[in-house]
Amino acid sequence: MIYNYDEAGRQLAKRFIGRRDETVVLMLLDSRTRMLYCDVVNEGSATAANIYIKKIVRLAVRYDAVYAILAHNHPSGNCLPSKQDLDTTRWIYEALGTVEVRLIDHIIVSGNDFLSMAKSRILPELFNPELDLEQE
Repeated sequence: MIYNYDEAGRQLAKRFIGRRDETVVLMLLDSRTRMLYCDVVNEGSATAANIYIKKIVRLAVRYDAVYAILAHNHPSGNCLPSKQDLDTTRWIYEALGTVEVRLIDHIIVSGNDFLSMAKSRILPELFNPELDLEQE
């Protein structure tokens, strides 16, 4: 079970150890925040990785997920989200919503550090405290 944003970040950060190229990982959870799926969904270059929304939606449906957490790394060493990161997060949130799956966080990993958009209150219109992992 995923109990809070820091735990999700720590678990996802392990997926990026030794990776020099941007990589995208998707974690899918059931209604009790038990992990159903967690794996790499795309690998890119040192500066970018495409996120294929269709693939993410297909996996969410296949695993009958209720919640999703997206993660990717910034090999540059900066955890702050770019404009493209923010735009992509909105698109994925909307796409998953069409199949009744809620994106509850987007985590950016850099080295041993990570940033949770939900915990940091980035994009509060998406990541509101309605499902606050910190309180469960």
